[in-house]
Amino acid sequence: MGRDPNQIPIEEREKAINDFRNDLIKIENYLRSQKLNEALNTTITTAGSFVSPMYAKTVYKDENSFADVRFIHLGAKDINVDNIKVTDQEIKDYFEKNKKFYKGENQRKIKFVRIPIQPSKEDSLRAEKRIQKILDDLNTLQDIAAIDSAFEVRLSEFSGETYDWKLIKDIDPSRLSYLANAVEKQVIGPVKLFDGTYFFRLDGRRKGENEVVQASHILIAFGNNKDSAKAEAEKILKRARSGEDFAKLAQELSQDKGSAMQGGDLGYFGKGRMVKPFEDAAFAANPGQIVGPVETQFGYHIIKVMDKKSDELKYSEIKITPTISNPTRNKLFMDAHSFVKQVEEGKSFDELAKQLKLRVDTSDFISKTFPLFGSWALTNEVFELNVGGITKPKETKQNEIVIMQVIDAVSEGTPSLAVYEKEIRRNIIRKKQIEMLKDKAQKVFNEVKALGDLANVTNHNVIHQEKLSNNGQVPGVGMDVIFTNSVMNAETGKILEPIRGENGWYIIQVYSKTIPNENEVNSKYQEKARELRQNARASAYGSWFQTVKQKAKIEDYRSKFYSEY
Repeated sequence: MGRDPNQIPIEEREKAINDFRNDLIKIENYLRSQKLNEALNTTITTAGSFVSPMYAKTVYKDENSFADVRFIHLGAKDINVDNIKVTDQEIKDYFEKNKKFYKGENQRKIKFVRIPIQPSKEDSLRAEKRIQKILDDLNTLQDIAAIDSAFEVRLSEFSGETYDWKLIKDIDPSRLSYLANAVEKQVIGPVKLFDGTYFFRLDGRRKGENEVVQASHILIAFGNNKDSAKAEAEKILKRARSGEDFAKLAQELSQDKGSAMQGGDLGYFGKGRMVKPFEDAAFAANPGQIVGPVETQFGYHIIKVMDKKSDELKYSEIKITPTISNPTRNKLFMDAHSFVKQVEEGKSFDELAKQLKLRVDTSDFISKTFPLFGSWALTNEVFELNVGGITKPKETKQNEIVIMQVIDAVSEGTPSLAVYEKEIRRNIIRKKQIEMLKDKAQKVFNEVKALGDLANVTNHNVIHQEKLSNNGQVPGVGMDVIFTNSVMNAETGKILEPIRGENGWYIIQVYSKTIPNENEVNSKYQEKARELRQNARASAYGSWFQTVKQKAKIEDYRSKFYSEY
């Protein structure tokens, strides 16, 4: 204790010893808890990462089996659902037959109204007066210096922002379109953008070191034939150079659907943003020049360089939006609380919503693992209510007030038909759709069988896929394990009789297959087993803990004390 023990009172010495003893006990308890957690983690990880040799061999074989295949797909979407009837008895029979696949968990069904939190007419009028103030400055003052001084005052008054030197490529395109050709100290506005009304002032322009390019492109993907893709790209290049509208060509022909909607426009970009061949071609061309076809891993590109700049801009902006005043917000919540009170006193939720011109929506059954409107507090509040119970008004992240009423409830235990009725109905309809395609599939098969090769078929959509693997993924269709299994077990060269899958009927012809032999599988599966064990080990504890948490009887009262968590 840093002093002569004989000079320290006995009470102080005993307190120091007790404090030290308690610290040691805390350390001991912490270490014990840590060791127990480590042992638990090790036990669960070890148990959860067991991989049988048979499973490892199957995975290795599937991942290294490939087939070159052509097929015709007849999907459920080809049958109009309006022609299909599903009876209540069919739904009940399906549910009873497959009950073991459905969970019997605690669930709720709700109806709800949403009240937008938006500015009132008075709030909007205040915003319009602010805009008019700035317009009066621009319209009455003639001298640039006077306008600049007035703008500076309004910039401070309305909490505007000044942005220091920014590269052209880093400026939002909606702002850049107004600033790019402005002169220094010019004030531009009012400009209506999606989130408000703006006034801009260009504070300065200077040449930077990093050049940026604005370019548009048309992409032609390789598809199944690289040569034909290049030929198509060269035709489009010729049309573009002959004077056809590049933006229109991009909208109609580009396979980059994102930029095609903008006429192929990729905006401004600097070096390092695009793949190297595309970047080299764009930076080498002059504004207005059309170059190509440029080959990248995505396909062939026809590129039109729109502009080149190395400018940096400094600018200020004032944003005017109608702000929601406290009186407006208070009135919205008062109306919402009035709605709840009237329902609690016996008024119909639907009738009241109709009177107030609010739309009533109804959910499917939801579980406690679903955050209503992004809020776990709302979910917990709903699950504390019985049928007919109504929640207090709650402001959501979507800037609206939501009020919910529980209209049905299912307790944990035996699965309920009501919870899964919609899902079962969809499944039955899809199965009936597929069944109705059986005769058509047989007819198509009889047509194409005579041709001997699906490559010769012209009157049906034939999909060609190289190196198809047995992972359940069907190109152009989705997941269908029956299809990929059938391909791997098919006789090479033969057009197979129609095969019914999960997503329709398939007429398949396999041209070639690569499947590892038993010797290869036996010599290499252990490496795959190690990989599978590592992957399972990484997720075993998290999966176990999530399951324990879901099954635990947790009494959660947080929603009574916290508006969000």
